[in-house]
Amino acid sequence: MARIMTSSGPGPILPEGAITFLRRRMSECCGLVLVLAALFLAAAVVSYSPGDPSLNSAADGGPRNLMGLLGAYTGDLLLQAMGIIGIIPAVVLAVWGTQMIRKRPPGVVWARLALLVLALALMSAAISPLPIPDFWPLATRIGGVIGFVLSSELTALTARAAAAVGLDFTVEAWMISAALVLPSLALMVTVLGLTFAEWRQIGRWIAAMLGYGWSWAVHYALQAAAQVRAALPGQPAPT
Repeated sequence: MARIMTSSGPGPILPEGAITFLRRRMSECCGLVLVLAALFLAAAVVSYSPGDPSLNSAADGGPRNLMGLLGAYTGDLLLQAMGIIGIIPAVVLAVWGTQMIRKRPPGVVWARLALLVLALALMSAAISPLPIPDFWPLATRIGGVIGFVLSSELTALTARAAAAVGLDFTVEAWMISAALVLPSLALMVTVLGLTFAEWRQIGRWIAAMLGYGWSWAVHYALQAAAQVRAALPGQPAPT
C-alpha cells in the first residue's frame, strides 16, 4: 500500500514567542494612541472659548484653545452637540487606552461603540432639563442640541402615550430626565468594561483625592481663621 504524505503547509515566518511579543507591543501602541486622543479631546473641551473659530462662526484672531484650531472646532462640536457630556468620550478613550496598555483590551468593540453612542444621547437628554449654570458659555442647554431635542421628543411622546391610555397628568421634562439616569449609567458601565476590582480601585483613588482636598481645605481655613483673629483689636500677633 502506497504511503500517503500530507503537508500542513508552510509554518509561520516568525516564532510564536515573537508573534506574541509583537501583538503586545501593538496593543500598547494602540492604547497609547487612544490615551493621547483622550488628552486631546479633554484639553479641547476644557479650554473651549466662545470667541474661537467654529463651524458656525468666524473669528478675527487666532484660537485660544490649547489644541489650536482643530481643538477649537472639536470642542465646539462636542459641546454644541452634547453639552457637558462632551467630555465623556475623552474618559472612555482614556479607559480603553489604559486597558490596552495593560494588555486587557475591551472586547466586542463595535458593540461598545454602538452602546457608547446610545449612552451619550441618553445622558445628554437626562441633564438637558437641569438649570443652566452661570459659567455655561453657550446658548444651548447643558445637554446640547442632542439632549434638548431628545428630551423634548421623549417628553412629548410620553405625554401622548399617557393620554392614549387615559392617564390624566402632565408629563414634565424632569420626569424623563429621572427615568434616563439609571439606563445611562448602566450603559456607561457596560461600555467601559471595567472589572469590579478596577471600580473598587477607582473608588479608593476618588476617596483619597477627596480626603486630600478636604484636609487641604481645613488646613487653609484654620490658617485664615487664625489670621483673622490676629488682625482683630487686642489680639496678639501670630508668631
